[in-house]
Amino acid sequence: MLATLTKDSGMERAANSYVRSLFDEYAEGFESSLVDDLKYVGFELVRAAFDRSEAEEKKKKKYARTLDVGCGTGLLGEQVRTYIGGAKRGCVERREGQIETQRAKRRR
Repeated sequence: MLATLTKDSGMERAANSYVRSLFDEYAEGFESSLVDDLKYVGFELVRAAFDRSEAEEKKKKKYARTLDVGCGTGLLGEQVRTYIGGAKRGCVERREGQIETQRAKRRR
């Protein structure tokens, strides 16, 4: 990514096939590493923003449609589920391993 952002042609970048397999193989432990090891809280911050908005308007908002781009294992979707209720939900994720992990979580 750095090579692309800086247009540094001297830097080598990983092959697409390597990046794809890395994310697919890492999918099962991805969420734990992200949240537990790296202390990622972005999904909680989005939920807090929804909570604040609801408190300011003194009513529960529901949304007709939602789209989570780069949804990964569904961390954000889990946090905002009460706000989207029966809405049409979309999830865009390129890595099949991430999608399979998300499906497995929903089956539990």
